[in-house]
Amino acid sequence: MNSVAGFGTTKRYAGSSELGMSITVLGTGLSGEAGGGLDANGSGTVFGFTNTIDRVVLLGGPYGSGGLLIYDFDNGLASKNSLAVSAAYDAFGQPVGGSGNILGSGSSATMTSLEGTTALGDSGGPAYADFGNGPELVGIVSWGANPTEPGNLYGSGYGDVGYLMRVSALNGWITGVIPEPGTFMMAAAGMLGFLGKRRRTSADSQEKATVP
Repeated sequence: MNSVAGFGTTKRYAGSSELGMSITVLGTGLSGEAGGGLDANGSGTVFGFTNTIDRVVLLGGPYGSGGLLIYDFDNGLASKNSLAVSAAYDAFGQPVGGSGNILGSGSSATMTSLEGTTALGDSGGPAYADFGNGPELVGIVSWGANPTEPGNLYGSGYGDVGYLMRVSALNGWITGVIPEPGTFMMAAAGMLGFLGKRRRTSADSQEKATVP
């Protein structure tokens, strides 16, 4: 296991440039390797992974008024590059057209160095991106579905499409519910150097990292 230092503090993102950004996602749910079994996380260890935002669902889109950030879990093969052939997918793995509410088209099958996706128990976890001023909170883990495996739609394997609630679209509501003086600051654990919940199984896979 590799220990991971903390972020320190970060802030909510309030811009509109999430599309194409590299993100890091943290969670305390099940962990494991793609194609292998899932391990329970009884210790509450925080795991994480990186990915790339391929779609941005705007306010009033097909998923409702909250806005979403969407990514897919690649292994380098076109057959698992889910978002290469669709604007987006719904929670049942069915394609959803853009109709002006979904930004982004196509998707690269190239993996990030720590490519991963979420699994059961990760909902509510944070996703960060760095726009040049350090990590900023851009999304909250919501759900995932795998259109490449209809028989295992929620199995968190390669081809999985992950959905994050878009924080920039919810800032007004958050501020109204949680009053805050000045710039909002949020403590967060984790760092950019950790592996995903469902990691590559190739020989160059790295060890999971933990947050002490």
